[in-house]
Amino acid sequence: MASKGADRYDAQFHKALEGDRFADTYPGSILTKLTVEKLSDAIAEWRTEALSGPLGRRNRSAKAIEGMDTRAIAYVAIRRSTDNLSLFPEIDRAKAAWDKYNDARRDMW
Repeated sequence: MASKGADRYDAQFHKALEGDRFADTYPGSILTKLTVEKLSDAIAEWRTEALSGPLGRRNRSAKAIEGMDTRAIAYVAIRRSTDNLSLFPEIDRAKAAWDKYNDARRDMW
């Protein structure tokens, strides 16, 4: 019965990777949860600093997000960045190693 749960997890994981949706996987969701607050705080700090300084290119970008929620901005940025992780070949090698490990684990039972 436990192997069915593992199979379902693996199927969902690989389906998400094939669709370039690494953020929908368990590791991707953990990465998102751990980084949203930090990035949100950094965006808020940058925005405050940029809006208080002299006019320039940075201020125009800060002006564009002036009324927006920094948590939402951080969430969207992290989700998009995390989705792009599945485009790197290192992820494919890690996925192949994970598959090999899972196949060996299933053979034990």
